[in-house]
Amino acid sequence: MNQTFQRSNENTCDPTKLARWELRAGQYRIFYDVMLEDTVVSILAVGYKDGNRLYIRGTEYTL
Repeated sequence: MNQTFQRSNENTCDPTKLARWELRAGQYRIFYDVMLEDTVVSILAVGYKDGNRLYIRGTEYTL
């Protein structure tokens, strides 16, 4: 199967931002890209949300 699909806990991100995809897992956010040609998923960052604030490695990040 050569396609991606979106689940209810996944969002596409602005491609100029951190990653193309964002996965929500509770208060955590996983930012990743998918390379279908190579069958590779690259996790670029993992952060957590506190209200409307996103923190990655302890630093507040603006999306």
